[in-house]
Amino acid sequence: MHDDPHDRYASDPDWHDRLRHLVLVDGRLVATWTEPIEGTRWEVHAHRFDREAERRAAPPAPPQPPPYERALLWLEDACGGRAAVLALDTAPLDDREEMPEAHDPADRERLAQTLEHLDGVAATVLSDALGPARADELGTALRRALALVWSARPDVVRRPRSPQHLAGTLCWVVGKANGVFGHQGPVRMKDVREALELGAQLGTDHAVVEAALWGLRPRHGAWFRPSGLPELLLTGRADLLVSDVRAHLVRVRDQALEAQAAHAA
Repeated sequence: MHDDPHDRYASDPDWHDRLRHLVLVDGRLVATWTEPIEGTRWEVHAHRFDREAERRAAPPAPPQPPPYERALLWLEDACGGRAAVLALDTAPLDDREEMPEAHDPADRERLAQTLEHLDGVAATVLSDALGPARADELGTALRRALALVWSARPDVVRRPRSPQHLAGTLCWVVGKANGVFGHQGPVRMKDVREALELGAQLGTDHAVVEAALWGLRPRHGAWFRPSGLPELLLTGRADLLVSDVRAHLVRVRDQALEAQAAHAA
């Protein structure tokens, strides 16, 4: 029979308290017991040991792909796949976009009004900030985005409170994809909202429009933006990018492919 009542803790194999006390007399163990570590001055060590054990148990992080591969993955998310990246050119967007047919009169009216608002923003706000040539190209991208969203998800066109709200969201998505908004962008979204007579908020979830443009294609999830690449919203649609943006991406693509070939040699 143990003299120390704490010894019953050590004799219980199911006892899981982490703090163990040892009593030595003349260097010889005469008693031991365990108790909870929570609230003691040794608890900080338990937390440190837990973190070390988690690091040892965690699988090693996969190696980062080389910079050229990261750039190509980012370009694929921006353009819509490796084939679209390889096919990138610097020609201005072709302004021959035809709106898809809508059988319902209400749908036809909404499409027509949205298109009118998009053309109005391109002719005023975008033209003043970017010049007529680039504004015309962005206007083509805006009309194309409306056609693509309507073809993929008509409900997304019908959902906003008004054609102005839909036009504002399309301006935000296409503008972000081409780098015209943001801290260093030449266009202020405030001016677009004022031109469309909207309030402080667009009132439409731009993520829904982005999803309609993206479709069901795979996404690499390359959220990291390699150094030297512009801050663009990745829509997976090279046909919504104006020529000067694509010219930048073509340079990045060619440098990445050159580095890839050198690495494989």
